[in-house]
Amino acid sequence: MYAVFDETLVTGNEMIDNQHKELIGKIAALEEACETNRDKATAVKLLNYLADYTDFISRLRKSYRRR
Repeated sequence: MYAVFDETLVTGNEMIDNQHKELIGKIAALEEACETNRDKATAVKLLNYLADYTDFISRLRKSYRRR
């Protein structure tokens, strides 16, 4: 079973919910790539994306907390 964004994860904040949907979608793609033994480059690309995306979101949320 792959990661899925469902109603239990909804925060009510559209921006945050969309970020979580995107993040969970990429995690699911990574799970699928690993489970189906797709090429290593696909998994590496997804891992790099996830690292960059989580860093971006972390910085974004820190900036909101400072306001």
